[in-house]
Amino acid sequence: MIKTILLVDPDPLSIASIRKTLARTGLRVQLVLDGRSAVSEFRRLRPELVLLQDRLPVLDGLEACRRMKQTPGSEHLAVAILTSPRGHEVLLETGCDAYIEKPFEPDELLDMVRELISRETGLARAEDLASLGRIDLPAPHDVPSPSLGPLELTEEDLDLHLARVLVDAKAAPVPA
Repeated sequence: MIKTILLVDPDPLSIASIRKTLARTGLRVQLVLDGRSAVSEFRRLRPELVLLQDRLPVLDGLEACRRMKQTPGSEHLAVAILTSPRGHEVLLETGCDAYIEKPFEPDELLDMVRELISRETGLARAEDLASLGRIDLPAPHDVPSPSLGPLELTEEDLDLHLARVLVDAKAAPVPA
């Protein structure tokens, strides 16, 4: 059975980097762009792992994590937060199973993902994974993105999405 990761991230560059890293795992990746959609898709999909940015549009990633972890039957589902440097106690209060500070190295993300998914009992706690290293991922944009629902990322989907973003960026007026 193919395991599913729910990736919650509104930033196309971050999505591309994480998608490329996770392609090595053979895991199915579903994408949502905001916190509210993340909670909804978490409840619907019951993925083995959720990777979510701490700063998300519509609903903050920390609050999204709290809601996911309070969902009945979610005890065996892992939630990891991709975060900018901050006080770790704030992250631990969310109930997350792990976190990794940006920027991080792809192999360190893979190690965390494999560790969380492979655990049959007792998920890795955030304190155990706090020493992970650092790929330079840009911070998510503060501009809310429309919720498109879950997207299964394929190379072709990613190329089309990134091409659209690049076209939109070129068409945007240059500030004076």
